[in-house]
Amino acid sequence: MQNKQRPRVDPDLAREWLSRLEEKDDTPKRIATETGYDVRTVRKYIEIARRDRNIKEVTAVVWRDAVEGHYKDLCSLAEKIENEVKSYGKVGLEVTEPYLWKALRQHLRTNPLWKYIVKWNGLFDDIDACSTKSLNKIERMVIKDSKTDSILREGDVLQGTIAFLQHQFNQWSRNSKGLDVENCYITEKRDGGKTIRRFGAYHFGEFQEINLDKIKSKLKNYEEEILSWPELKSIRQLQNELAAICGKILDAVAIIRYRRVIAGHCIYCPQ
Repeated sequence: MQNKQRPRVDPDLAREWLSRLEEKDDTPKRIATETGYDVRTVRKYIEIARRDRNIKEVTAVVWRDAVEGHYKDLCSLAEKIENEVKSYGKVGLEVTEPYLWKALRQHLRTNPLWKYIVKWNGLFDDIDACSTKSLNKIERMVIKDSKTDSILREGDVLQGTIAFLQHQFNQWSRNSKGLDVENCYITEKRDGGKTIRRFGAYHFGEFQEINLDKIKSKLKNYEEEILSWPELKSIRQLQNELAAICGKILDAVAIIRYRRVIAGHCIYCPQ
């Protein structure tokens, strides 16, 4: 009577044989004797089990490295957001890093970070608009006065005054003191006996020395008026709002960076 053909070896059984071979110093021949399988069959399925295990191990390593690299890329983007905010600049990484930006947003769809960034960039737009309006207002004010004040038409006093006051406004809007009119006046002798007069870095040309006190007084009067402008108060308020949002963005980014594992999924996640 013909022997019945042994059924196909179950993968779990093949893995058990591999384990016996590697961990218990068993032999294919002894395994075959105990199980009733042909030794050639035992060797064949042990090799299949070994190959399947190696493939799974390699796949696991590749997948792990891919996931780690993906998280590293997202954490790198979070660090770039942090750097832009710390440098007090607008966050524009959706343009320079569009794919990572999209990926991080998909991972963290409901994270308040995105609302903070929109607010942050909007505040810069508001500050720029208010600053531009104020700097133009300074220029118009001084030019208007120059039509009736001859001192402003002497040398480069007109342009020097405008540039100096615009500098002061920019400093005050950042809660800095600006230049001291009394202490920042400088004269320089150039070749040919020419005298250059300036306040700080701002050249006022060759005006008559007798007019120095009048120019200082005029600058101080302008400063007093500008300091009362509502635009300056508005910019300072916007700066305070920036400081508050800055802290919130940095806190949100820190969680992303130091957790290292980012919740959620995106279209670039390793499958």
